[in-house]
Parts: sequence; C-alpha cells; structure tokens
Amino acid sequence: MAENVEKVRLLREALGDEADLMIDVLFNWDLPYAAAWAKRVEKYNLRW
Repeated sequence: MAENVEKVRLLREALGDEADLMIDVLFNWDLPYAAAWAKRVEKYNLRW
C-alpha cells in the first residue's frame, strides 16, 4: 500500500494542487484495501 500512496504523492507534487487527479485501479482492490488507501490519500484531494 505504501507504494500506491507514494505514487499519488508524487503525481500530486508534479501536477500541483490545481490539477484534477483521478485514479482508476481497474477493480483490482478489495473493499478493505481501497478504504484504507482512500484514508491515506485523502490529503491529496483526488477527484475520485
């Protein structure tokens, strides 16, 4: 999970706060993983 969170951090850093950032995991995550990941990346203001 740490690697997936880090990818979001790097993308947000590269794109800046004004860009919409959306992630599509192609149904590869189960609900517990997705919920835990969403809490960890909330501060990066994903569009979805």
